Amino acid sequence: MTQGRSRNDGVILERDILISAARPEFQRYPRLLEKVLAHEVGHALGLVHADDCSAVMASGAECPDLDPANLPLTPTAGDLSACRKRYGLR
Repeated sequence: MTQGRSRNDGVILERDILISAARPEFQRYPRLLEKVLAHEVGHALGLVHADDCSAVMASGAECPDLDPANLPLTPTAGDLSACRKRYGLR
């Protein structure tokens, strides 16, 4: 879970990422923990869930058929595009 504070204009002031690494599914699938960490860092940067199940910012709830052993760990072109859009970068 990622939570924090932003200014009224949407500028992020602070973010905290809370993860329980002791969850049984993380013990069974270490890659899942890595994916969750990458995903939550995306939220800390201000990104929202992606529709593309191959993206780091895809929601696990919306993509239940993904193999936990083969989850994306690096940002996709869509993730990077969302980041550029969020921060007004080309």
